[in-house]
Amino acid sequence: ELFPLDSRFPYFMGTAYYQQKNYTQAVKYLKQAETLLTSDSDVRDNTRTLLADCYYYLKEYAKSDQLFEEL
Repeated sequence: ELFPLDSRFPYFMGTAYYQQKNYTQAVKYLKQAETLLTSDSDVRDNTRTLLADCYYYLKEYAKSDQLFEEL
């Protein structure tokens, strides 16, 4: 992996899987991106919003609700 601490790659992969409605794969990448984000609150909020949406579509409502409440 060329840039293991760069959050952009997992964020864009998660976004691509989200747009394809492959929510399980999107969660995998968005969770990775979330752990790497440090300063940009807009990107962090977008990542967490997408992640909460994925959990909703996967019928993991408790996880979805928790993330939305934290935003």
